[in-house]
Amino acid sequence: MVARKNPRGCILTEKGYDKISEALKKWELKWEEENGKKCPQEVLKEKALLDRKTIFKILDREETCYKDSIQCFFRAFGLTLSEDDYEFPNQKQTPSESGQSEEAQPAAGLDDGLTRWVGREKLIDDLIAKLLGNCRVLSLVGITGIGKTSLAAQLTRQPQIKAFLPQLFVVDFYQESPDFQVVARRVLGENLASQLLPDDDALLRAIVHKLQSQPCLLVLDMLEAVLQADTLGGHWFSQPVFGKFLDAVVSVPEMRSRLILTSQDRPPVGADGRFGERYHTEAMKGLEPLEARMLFTAWEVQINSDADGEYLDRMIAVYEGHPLALRVIAGEIRSQSYSGDIQAFWHDYGYEIEEVERLKLATEGDPRDDRPNLTFSISLDELVRRRIESSVARLREDNSLAYRLFCMGGTNRREAPRRQWLFLIGEFPREEQSKAFAALQRRFLLEEKLINSKVFYRLHNLIRGVALDRLRELEQEELEQEECSG
Repeated sequence: MVARKNPRGCILTEKGYDKISEALKKWELKWEEENGKKCPQEVLKEKALLDRKTIFKILDREETCYKDSIQCFFRAFGLTLSEDDYEFPNQKQTPSESGQSEEAQPAAGLDDGLTRWVGREKLIDDLIAKLLGNCRVLSLVGITGIGKTSLAAQLTRQPQIKAFLPQLFVVDFYQESPDFQVVARRVLGENLASQLLPDDDALLRAIVHKLQSQPCLLVLDMLEAVLQADTLGGHWFSQPVFGKFLDAVVSVPEMRSRLILTSQDRPPVGADGRFGERYHTEAMKGLEPLEARMLFTAWEVQINSDADGEYLDRMIAVYEGHPLALRVIAGEIRSQSYSGDIQAFWHDYGYEIEEVERLKLATEGDPRDDRPNLTFSISLDELVRRRIESSVARLREDNSLAYRLFCMGGTNRREAPRRQWLFLIGEFPREEQSKAFAALQRRFLLEEKLINSKVFYRLHNLIRGVALDRLRELEQEELEQEECSG
């Protein structure tokens, strides 16, 4: 049995497999006796709150799965996941084993926000078919936090894609300079790219030649960093060479490689749209209600009554299944104040959801008169930001040191290890530092990234923006206090 690459993944042990198999068989037999027919997969899917592929992966034990998914599966059948029920296989690869030269090693994989990914299996299947077909450039477009990077990461892990495109190169323009030379160094390797610099045309020809001759998957994440708005409501590339590159990729007669772009703004279509079947734009939407419920279960927010389900569904609907907004809500429900009690959280803050529901349904009067009374804006991107701001405001009330750490953490442009985060509040006792960091983790304000078997932490871009705004306010407050005390 060979487990495919998944740095955070695990598989069931024989003991764990026997435990869940026995529970599953008992449940299926009981269901069939009560309903007089074989249990369909959809019923199992709803019972487990997991998608079909994840269930199969857990039971087949040939591909690794996230521990949260296995834990969710066990919990659905009244089981507790023990340490001897799962294991982490050794998955390290050397450059020669992975078929990549040392010179052109790809950067660390996409930071896909694993805690907010679930479902979308039909969309994944559709996009796999496009990438295996004539589509050379797949553009994933949507507002921040909607799951573009997560979807791109999921696509890179699919066995069909890995077999078709064995080399993977990732450029994250949030982490790196928004410059075409970064793309050149990633694809060509430092030595060859340095020889061709600063000639952008020579770099372009060399990259296109490699993509034609060797099957590669090139992911350009957060492409909005290299886009500028035009006067017609569209966007163009701040460096023309990017446009020339996309034109070449879609227009050359043969192309063995594929590109995945993620962007908040819609990038210009390569070759002016003359090769429509070679370029596909997927406008990302939020999760479906069932997928969103699955996500809350994975976050250990349990639906224990019909009232729980109703309140949760209303929150999901208001935020249109936006994964980042739902994650922040789940973090608050998980906090010490509520300990996973959905109804208790609704009792305190359900009025915020009701206000947005009312505004979305409003049909009378001049809509311009609504503005002074709006708790939230109805546009989804601003709605999500306001949700984050509300959660952060309550963090300040509950844990002032965790709030300080959150604000100061906004100064970290890149992911950082735990000790670097704690250094930001190093003047406080070690135990208080640890509790503050744990509070941010529990509220899902921190995202984890595994790099070379070490865990690093960062704030999502939208959450980081809120942190920086709050940091300026905090610094101004402290300056005024010093002036008053002086």
